[in-house]
Amino acid sequence: MNFTRSLREQLSCPNGYSYLAHTHLCYRADVSESTYDQALTTCQADGGTLAMPRDNTTNDFLIALKNDANPNVWFFFGLDIRDGSWNYVDGGELSYTDWGDGEPNNAGGAEQCAQYFPGNYSDNHKLRNKWNDGNCLGGIGSICEVGANVALGKTAFQTSNREPASVAVDGNIATNYDAGSCTHTVGDYGEDNPTWWVDLGQSYVIDRLVIFNRQDCCSERLNPFNIYIGDSDQVSTNPRCGGDHQIDVNQPSISVSCQGMKGRYVGVSLPGSSRILTLCEVQVFSVIYGLTIATNDTDSSGTTDSLTLEIFSDVCDDVCVTTTVSGLTAVGTEYNRAFAASSFGDPSRLRLTISGGDWLKLDWIDVYSGYTGLYYRFSCPSNGCQLSTDSSEGSEQLNLYVGFVDENECQLDPSARQDCGWGGITPAECQERGCCFDSSFQDAPWCFYSTAFPGYTERNGTWYKVFAENMTYDAAAQTCASDGGRLAIVKSQDLQDFLVGMIAEVNAGTDYWIGLLQMTGGWTWSDGTAVYSGFTDWAPGEPNNVDEQCGQLWQAQGFNWDDTNCDYEKPFVCQIATDAVIGLWPLNGHYGASDITGNGNDGTATGTQLAPGPYGDADGAFLFSGTENSYIDIPNNGRLDVRYSFTILAHIYPTGEGGPIFDYVGNNNAWGVHFWQAAPQELFMK
Repeated sequence: MNFTRSLREQLSCPNGYSYLAHTHLCYRADVSESTYDQALTTCQADGGTLAMPRDNTTNDFLIALKNDANPNVWFFFGLDIRDGSWNYVDGGELSYTDWGDGEPNNAGGAEQCAQYFPGNYSDNHKLRNKWNDGNCLGGIGSICEVGANVALGKTAFQTSNREPASVAVDGNIATNYDAGSCTHTVGDYGEDNPTWWVDLGQSYVIDRLVIFNRQDCCSERLNPFNIYIGDSDQVSTNPRCGGDHQIDVNQPSISVSCQGMKGRYVGVSLPGSSRILTLCEVQVFSVIYGLTIATNDTDSSGTTDSLTLEIFSDVCDDVCVTTTVSGLTAVGTEYNRAFAASSFGDPSRLRLTISGGDWLKLDWIDVYSGYTGLYYRFSCPSNGCQLSTDSSEGSEQLNLYVGFVDENECQLDPSARQDCGWGGITPAECQERGCCFDSSFQDAPWCFYSTAFPGYTERNGTWYKVFAENMTYDAAAQTCASDGGRLAIVKSQDLQDFLVGMIAEVNAGTDYWIGLLQMTGGWTWSDGTAVYSGFTDWAPGEPNNVDEQCGQLWQAQGFNWDDTNCDYEKPFVCQIATDAVIGLWPLNGHYGASDITGNGNDGTATGTQLAPGPYGDADGAFLFSGTENSYIDIPNNGRLDVRYSFTILAHIYPTGEGGPIFDYVGNNNAWGVHFWQAAPQELFMK
């Protein structure tokens, strides 16, 4: 099988890598012989890690890639059992497998690293391209994965247009202006500070830019140039990547490292007057792991100290990752750094250790995972984290816990803290209850409730709630959707145990719907992913009936899974994954009309008043008068995308008059979504 790639796919990736749109990652099969750890180090040097096939599409792609490199070679990929269970190298749980017959078998007692059988394996044709457990010290090939060119095909702009800005992200790296592959700002005499920028659609941690310069003429025009990266569409106000950059005019391109800077907008600008900007292509490569470290905005020692960060999570026996940063010298500054890692998961704790003779004061640290696209916030108390090797100036070592915020920053009234506990409660116990620590946790810890989803409990970034009401499967699914979620997806034993524990606090004497549904292709989770054998918890003999197409936690069998009739009425468990929500307006007295996702689309309420909410909570909803002067206006700063779904929870009282309930205005004031009450008993959607 010949593995061919389009020009666009090649340009999305670093040299030698191939792009897979399904994962938005790039892959490379290396036939050089190495051990598992040597292969991992090589991948990390490219800004990535060993490849992780998490589904059939990715697995098939890697098989084609390795066989195109050499069908006679064994290849390592990113899966091992060295911590006692088979996990991906980023700490992720194994939910998809393609083991060969009889594998894994730990032959000889020393097979702990996963590898692909060769495509031409002759001993047993059935094992060709299947997974095998092999010796981690064996010298074989390997497959790496890294981030992709995230600018390709995105929307681009420039301060003036002689040739369009879009041709710098069209995948054409030709450097001849007459070929129509290069941008150009207006005028023969140029303009002041001409600038080009691209909207990546979301914030990325950036590894480097590759810029292709015009070669048929005028190559010197690009020098010097500046690069800006940040979340403001006023690009020149964003932080700069380095200072003035210079390209060798005899070379078609330059690669500029940006050390893990973070942002949605990437810009190239020419400082000075009467300048012309021409770019033939701009490639922006993301990284897989990154840090953002915020120094305190009032205090700084001008430190030259180094800060060592150790990352812990529940998938590592001890420290998952260790990285050291320096140069955190300015107050009120967000420093961005990239780092390599082999085992990560969802981080739960940071251990910070300072070295040197100065002191350092921080406000918070974000840890970024390019695999999930999530940022994990580790907050300091309101007075900051002060570190020093001198005990009179601060602590030499501090621990921070993910998701914990200061008492004054917690989202709900701290008087609810008794719901979670106080006194001797540990940080881990507090986290398990979906709660917050206050700033004095090292002396007398308080743990109190904080959630944007009333009645839900947070676990690893997802919120869960047990509903005691009896409903059919479809009605239960609709109730979850009305909260912005879905029926619970249970892909690990830890989560299964967690949900059973929540059920025990509500009613342990009945069955519960979860997000299991039998489709034509087999059992499927409520998010559309297939139920694989990596983790299942079916009761003995189940599933056993094709007419029983919905899944439940079966109380009589210790809450193992069971298939049953979808029309039965049962209580159920919902989940809300906050990373999937791009806009969320609770519309209550606490948040007003604010968007609490952090995407910045805060609404403005006009002619409304507060009223009891759907759960009976005071000031838990907005009441509209039903006139044209009573409404909430929500802007769109470019981060709202309603191609897929939106959810509105409202009580509508017909008054005999027609009028709008929800309108989404698209480009050029065109109607995107038109939801009206057309008559007293008629709703209209267009």
